[in-house]
Amino acid sequence: MKLSIIVPVYNVEKYLHECLESILGQKFTDYELILVDDGSTDRCGTICDDYARKDVRIRVIHRENGGLSAARNTGLDTAQGEYIAFVDADDHIGKGFLARAMQLADADETPADIIEMPVEVYYNSPTRHYLYGDSLDNDLTCHFPQSWTTWIETEGITHTYAWNKLYRSKLFRKLRFPEGRTFEDLHTIPKLMKKARTVTFCGPTTAEERYYYRFRESSITTAAGRRTLNDALRHHCPLMSELTYTTYSVSPRSIGRYFIQVTNLFIDLLRKLDKADMQDEEQAALIKKVHKHLKRLNPGKKHVMQAADGTREKVKNLTLALFGVRWHCFLYSRRWYPIR
Repeated sequence: MKLSIIVPVYNVEKYLHECLESILGQKFTDYELILVDDGSTDRCGTICDDYARKDVRIRVIHRENGGLSAARNTGLDTAQGEYIAFVDADDHIGKGFLARAMQLADADETPADIIEMPVEVYYNSPTRHYLYGDSLDNDLTCHFPQSWTTWIETEGITHTYAWNKLYRSKLFRKLRFPEGRTFEDLHTIPKLMKKARTVTFCGPTTAEERYYYRFRESSITTAAGRRTLNDALRHHCPLMSELTYTTYSVSPRSIGRYFIQVTNLFIDLLRKLDKADMQDEEQAALIKKVHKHLKRLNPGKKHVMQAADGTREKVKNLTLALFGVRWHCFLYSRRWYPIR
């Protein structure tokens, strides 16, 4: 078959029907749907089984809870499609999402290894929506390393998600999501982008051709604690290092936007630490490492201010541009971290 769709499922009974109906209602139909019930304690497992009895394209795997990465990896181990897609069980996709993505996959003489689609973030409100990934005037297909730099320039690096893309399944040979870690996409997606010979970035879309990401206060991303932020910053370190020493043509403004994003994550972490945490050797080592990478990555005063959008963000990042990471982080976190 052409496509394997992997949906990790864990205690999202409230949203699961909408997710599955959006997949089953797609214009493109040549797919298998792999539902990985990751030890749900609500009715998700039963709902998955009910859907599987009604549609032969659906396979359900029940497993002990191991987290999002483990569930995705379980799906990858059994997927049979030429391409792989991920959909989170509390999100949904427009009915033309897969058709547009597969059209882009086969549009060139050399089929794309990755297709990246625009995402609409919504907050369960008709007036609170945010669309990103639609900055291109037309569809764009490019080869590495241009695909890597295009991904950065179109802010893909600041929205590193697994679920708004299609991947040729061979990219996952000897590559899986890191289990036991959060923000696993930050670890895996850059590696997939590097392995891909050809990447297609989708241009303007209609509402039915987008991925719809549901912003929830209880999600891993929004309810980030110390451990979660530590994981995120660990994943960012090799990316910062690469951007610092890269010979690829990446604009200072794009580096500036990424620099601001990671600095804000660093501030979030510092706010959650007390004096005892600062004295923990592992925690102190990570703080030192992140500070070093941010200091080296810093694109300079001018480009930090250019990267800040709007007057409010420019005012907030003025101390970052003028005085550097350490003083800026102290101002907004009220935590002074020692660097030896």
